[in-house]
Amino acid sequence: MAVVWVGVFVVMGVLIGAGVRDSIVYGLYPASAPLIVVGLIWAVVMAVRADWRACGSGIEAAAVGAVALAAGPASAWLVVGVGLCVVLL
Repeated sequence: MAVVWVGVFVVMGVLIGAGVRDSIVYGLYPASAPLIVVGLIWAVVMAVRADWRACGSGIEAAAVGAVALAAGPASAWLVVGVGLCVVLL
C-alpha cells in the first residue's frame, strides 16, 4: 500500500513537470486520484481476505473520489470532505 501511495504522488510530480494546469495538479488530482486508486486496491485486498465490510469501505472511498473527479477542480475538495465524512459515519 505504501508503494501505491508513493506512486500516486510521483505521478503528481510528473504532471507538474509536464506543465499541466495548476487547477488540475493542485486541486482535482490530489483530491480524487488517491481515493480512487488506493480505495480500489484496498477493496481488492479486502475482497481476497473475505473482509466484506472493509471491502465496502474501499469501494465507498473510490466512489467519493470518482464523484470529486466529476465535480471539477473548484469543488473537488468540498466533495471529498463531505463524502469521506459520510463514509466514516
